[in-house]
Amino acid sequence: MKIAQFLCCLASALLLAACATPTKMGFNQKTEKLDVSQESIYLLSVDMKNEYKPDYQPTPWILHMEKNGGTTVADKLNYIADSEGAYTKDGANGYLYRFSLKPGKYKLVADSGKYHSLLLFGHFLMPLHEEIEVKPGQIVYLGHVSGTIRLRKDKEFRAGAVIPLIDQAVVGAAEGTYDVTINDQYDADIAKFTEQFPVLKNAVVTKQILSPFNREYAQQWWEQH
Repeated sequence: MKIAQFLCCLASALLLAACATPTKMGFNQKTEKLDVSQESIYLLSVDMKNEYKPDYQPTPWILHMEKNGGTTVADKLNYIADSEGAYTKDGANGYLYRFSLKPGKYKLVADSGKYHSLLLFGHFLMPLHEEIEVKPGQIVYLGHVSGTIRLRKDKEFRAGAVIPLIDQAVVGAAEGTYDVTINDQYDADIAKFTEQFPVLKNAVVTKQILSPFNREYAQQWWEQH
């Protein structure tokens, strides 16, 4: 089964070096109280749009995080999207990530996307490479990430792995690349988060907007992996 095989070797297939620890979202629609005594909670909205192959729109799926350089499986965290944070906007599929982190320094490596139909399973990898320093006791909004897939040129990094050959070619992952933008959509995003997750209604959410996307660094990382 394609999905099972892909999940068993997820990181390799997505150009990440090793397996990681699957991690659930920090809270859901039924959560009644947020506990930030030991950790902090981070909010991030992400959407993906496929302009290269518009019939195959990816959905944000897994947020890849590393701590301490990601030297062990425990230091690699895969925050897996559930069904509660999904949304659509202007033809793009989006997701509201909610994840908890203990104090320390982290790297937000990438966000995986997927396209799934009866005959195809395509996987995508949108690079981010953002540094985050976590302090306890906070609820933090990191911003909005938008990834648009277009035809790659001049050996630009790919929007996904080449294998499986047919699936990845059809959905545009193999010969596509991502244009990534990061901006502050605090008011709109917090309203969206609060609407879907009532536990945030009276929460104090601070801002720590991610740095602008560094395409040159993303290209170098891709060439080395």
